[in-house]
Amino acid sequence: MVQTEVATDCLIARDVHVRLGGADVLRGASLSVAPGESVAVVGTSGAGKSTLLQCLAGVVTPDAGTVSLQGRRFDHLPARQRSELRLQRFGFLFQFGELVPELSLVDNVSLPLWLTGVPRRAARERARPLLEATGLGTDLHGKRPSQVSGGELQRAALARALVHEPAVILADEPTGALDSRTSDAVVELLLTEAARTGAALVVVTHSERVAQRMNRSERMADGRLTA
Repeated sequence: MVQTEVATDCLIARDVHVRLGGADVLRGASLSVAPGESVAVVGTSGAGKSTLLQCLAGVVTPDAGTVSLQGRRFDHLPARQRSELRLQRFGFLFQFGELVPELSLVDNVSLPLWLTGVPRRAARERARPLLEATGLGTDLHGKRPSQVSGGELQRAALARALVHEPAVILADEPTGALDSRTSDAVVELLLTEAARTGAALVVVTHSERVAQRMNRSERMADGRLTA
């Protein structure tokens, strides 16, 4: 049974502990993000940032603590239910885009909609305006990921993360493979679209430049977060 709690924040992790390979990776990490708010999680490699993101997405089950979305706890749900929740309510943006190489850009953006049962033609109709909003003209919609630049690929990945209007966007080093100018453009688009749709945005990054663009930053060290 899904437990509910009264909460104004969209995404809440409370006192999360995770032990992997005999090591304590998260040691009581807590984070809350409001709708439309952007939060950067910064820290050195091995601090636990990616593990925290995986807990927030329901990929990793905490050994202790809770994770809730829109007032409903979900960390304890069966894997299938957590997978369905990710598909419907979460958008993901990764360092290298992680697009499907065999699909065109428009079909990559349409993919989250296909997986929830939206017909292919209708999904493409919803994907095309979003691709254009991220700066990708119709001449690029039919291109495959290998046929476009890194910046164009990341813009398409951003469109894919947003196409189903998720409640939460989780971004793991989304600008790590981009030059500073392209990075600034992608971050601006990410912030604009998250604010427009009211999505809670969590960005894991090594970049202080990116972190400063968020509403607030949380620093992770030794498996814990500090403002």
